[in-house]
Amino acid sequence: MEKAAVSEEMEQAAESSCLGFRLKRKQQEDLQVEAATPETNPGVAIVANLELRKMGCDAMTAEHLLEECQLYVQSEKTSTHASQLNQVREFVSMLKKTSEALDHHCRQLEDGIVEDQEELEECLDRLKGSMEFAFDGFHDLGETGVDSLAPPALGQGGEMKQKLPASMLETIRSDAMLRSTGFGDAPPAIGN
Repeated sequence: MEKAAVSEEMEQAAESSCLGFRLKRKQQEDLQVEAATPETNPGVAIVANLELRKMGCDAMTAEHLLEECQLYVQSEKTSTHASQLNQVREFVSMLKKTSEALDHHCRQLEDGIVEDQEELEECLDRLKGSMEFAFDGFHDLGETGVDSLAPPALGQGGEMKQKLPASMLETIRSDAMLRSTGFGDAPPAIGN
């Protein structure tokens, strides 16, 4: 009784009859919405074999008591013998665990969103800088013009031919002359 830290009322109930302690314990359990824990009620703490032996039990008696108590606790926890109060307690316990798990997952999501948002903002800043650089380059090209070796579009020209070196122009003219005389033609295809 000392280890269980029971009240005087419980001790009197235990002394009055063999079922008095059990009935009083059930009454106290029924008054609570949540099941008792070792923090709220030291009488529900798990007892080891060694602790029973320190109280004066021999090894076999302590082992027998633990086995019988385990069977009793298991029968109380089965849903077939569970009262509505025990079912409500299980439901409340399940709700608490689910709420804690949901809070944990939500915190993880929020932390991940903050990190992702920071990375996204960095990427957008780099993209903005690249676009500004590209637009500045286009603006410079609009002012200075495009320098290209590509042939001019149809209907435009003359500027490139004037800039070609004289030696290249002579090569183009000599190729054109050879073709006009027939010496520059390609050999006939085999089989013609």
